[in-house]
Amino acid sequence: MLDGLFTEERYGVGVPKGDTELQEFINTMFTDGGDTWQEIFDATLGQSGIEIDQPAVDAVE
Repeated sequence: MLDGLFTEERYGVGVPKGDTELQEFINTMFTDGGDTWQEIFDATLGQSGIEIDQPAVDAVE
């Protein structure tokens, strides 16, 4: 097994123009998702046995 990241992927999320409420929700979930982020991770990728902290991301302004 490798130590550290194998690759770094950049992803984006499309949001309807002007939908600031959805944009703020997504930014919060990606930057400070807390327990919700961890629950989603544990129920999906966490099932593979890997353990990680929520990755750092850049919020869109």
